Amino acid sequence: MGWEHDGTDSNLAIWSIQARQICYPNPVPDSFYSGSKISEPIIGIKDSFFSWCWGNALFVVLDPYWYTKDKPGNKIDNWGWTLGEEQYHWLIQTLENSQESFKFVFIHHLVGGCGEASRGGVECARYYEWGGTNTDETYGFQTHRPNWSEPIHDILVQNNVS
Repeated sequence: MGWEHDGTDSNLAIWSIQARQICYPNPVPDSFYSGSKISEPIIGIKDSFFSWCWGNALFVVLDPYWYTKDKPGNKIDNWGWTLGEEQYHWLIQTLENSQESFKFVFIHHLVGGCGEASRGGVECARYYEWGGTNTDETYGFQTHRPNWSEPIHDILVQNNVS
């Protein structure tokens, strides 16, 4: 929904977060949960990505919407879908600092995926921000994410995400 955010309080991106915060509040960073600590204008801490540990397991919830600024489905490729730099670096830090044996990552859909709807599973994991490859099978990660270290899937594998 980041593509709807125009910097005002009268738009769908802000309304959806405000409604979710009232009806279905997500965790915010505290002594149990980790997540974004950056306060956004109008909404404060948007609480859209977070993690927690329970027993010997780490649970991570990601947000593919807020940082996606161009409306997906209207482009030739899906490089527009993104976790954004803040969430990307937070994910790396969260996984690398975890001592838990089991690590689970939840996201609505792959950041990129296949087709206009960005759907798919293992067959689409090698593409775009998630896997780093363009659909013509050339490597495009450094071109599209020049300040990032590596695709999300590689980070998950290196950190033994279940």
